[in-house]
Amino acid sequence: MKKIMFNDRYELTKKVLNGSKTQTRRVVPEGTIRMAEMEAKMHGRDITYYIKEHTPYCFLDEVAIAQSYSDIMPMLVSSFDSPHAYDSLRNEKGFRNKMFVRANLMPHRIRITGIKVERLQDISTEDCLAEGMDDDSADGAHLYWFSVSTNQEDWRKINEELSRHEWDGKKGSWFWNTAQGAYHALIDCLDSTLWQRNPWVYAYTFELIK
Repeated sequence: MKKIMFNDRYELTKKVLNGSKTQTRRVVPEGTIRMAEMEAKMHGRDITYYIKEHTPYCFLDEVAIAQSYSDIMPMLVSSFDSPHAYDSLRNEKGFRNKMFVRANLMPHRIRITGIKVERLQDISTEDCLAEGMDDDSADGAHLYWFSVSTNQEDWRKINEELSRHEWDGKKGSWFWNTAQGAYHALIDCLDSTLWQRNPWVYAYTFELIK
């Protein structure tokens, strides 16, 4: 079984698990793009068709959500065959780093229900919300933002910023007047050059199944 990782600092794993994030975008590797370009020239179809042919996650694939062993230990304990299994996992890299966990030990999974290929900046408002952007609205105005796992002081500053907006839709450091603006800011937090490069991405829609 394959696994997939979501960012924890911006609470994306949490949003997947509570059902508020149902899409994810993954950059298409350069090698895949070069191959798709050659296939498109040979057969005359749009490049997106051939990029999609090389997707790492396929339609209806079940994919394990990667979490560190330390984060899911209570759920793992009941499945241990021996009291020594816990000690064994504590000595593995995956105890703190979910990059190294085994997919078959993960308690949660998603099922891929849709795949499309597009440029990163082509994301729609609807898809931004599916990616986990939050929408606060009042009196017909909208403010968009994304969650951050921070200390209480930072959240106090966020609340102050919201009060200064007075729901007038002005762009600020924490809130944005478009969903794309909030998503752009999130992408910049993850990779400061990615939005500007505007790469081809796989846009996966999924559902939580476990």
